[in-house]
Amino acid sequence: MKHLKQTTLAAALVLGAGFSSLTSAAPTSYAGTGGALPDLVDFSSSITVVDTGIINDVFISLNDFTHTWIGDFFATLTFDDGSSEVSVVLFDRQGGSNNPAGTYTFADGGTAGFGAGNPIPEGTYAAVGSFSVFDGLSAAGTWTLNLDDRAGLDAGNLGSWTLNIDTGEAPAPVPAPATLALFGLGLVGLGWSRRKKSNI
Repeated sequence: MKHLKQTTLAAALVLGAGFSSLTSAAPTSYAGTGGALPDLVDFSSSITVVDTGIINDVFISLNDFTHTWIGDFFATLTFDDGSSEVSVVLFDRQGGSNNPAGTYTFADGGTAGFGAGNPIPEGTYAAVGSFSVFDGLSAAGTWTLNLDDRAGLDAGNLGSWTLNIDTGEAPAPVPAPATLALFGLGLVGLGWSRRKKSNI
């Protein structure tokens, strides 16, 4: 009987672990287009999000971003939900003549001082503004990246960009067949144990 109780407990623990691993949420990523970054031109690329989850966090990556003078740029991420706009400044003409040459992520909690080094090291950096301005809003709407080149003589390119939105939501858990089998074994054992007690 002791062995049967242990089997029942093990089945319940495995079931709980299965549900826990399946319900962990991850940020949803949305792909934005890149393009050439010529002199004195405001590059703009938008992503339309239809998901209506409530935002917990936002972060953004500039993929394959190259330019010969990072200090040209005033860069922003703007969210328009159809009734109002909210913007965050990513970087503002910092870094002077240093060159970006890689993928750069901007997130709350990132390393301060984007623009230092030549080439600028890839990594996760803090934006000038905070992405917390998006927290609590519905994710649905138009998200626009602007890279505004405000000085001449230099050019570059953006391969693409990625918008990441964490709404804290996860799909409904679907237990694996093995987990269901163990759960069933546990229920059978529990029922047998109770029946045996009632006959004593």
